Amino acid sequence: MLELDWQLPYTPEKVTNQQLADDWRLFVAAIANLDEGIDEPYTEAEIYVMAVACAKEIAKRVHTGNMVFAIAEDRSDTYETFLSRIKNKLELW
Repeated sequence: MLELDWQLPYTPEKVTNQQLADDWRLFVAAIANLDEGIDEPYTEAEIYVMAVACAKEIAKRVHTGNMVFAIAEDRSDTYETFLSRIKNKLELW
């Protein structure tokens, strides 16, 4: 289990770029753990709500030139699934 201490509701607009990028990686790791049956302090739904908020804030900062962020091209299957789910949730919202 990861040592996660996000406050709900998650407010990504209040964190630094480095923290935002770290949170993104931790969301991926948390989902991977859940997929492997490892308990996490947040539900899958909570993680995805926070991850979508994180993705929106990253996109906003990248778009305005306030952050540089790139997703590696050599991604695991778990990461691909995570990205696909995030994209679907963004399209729904």
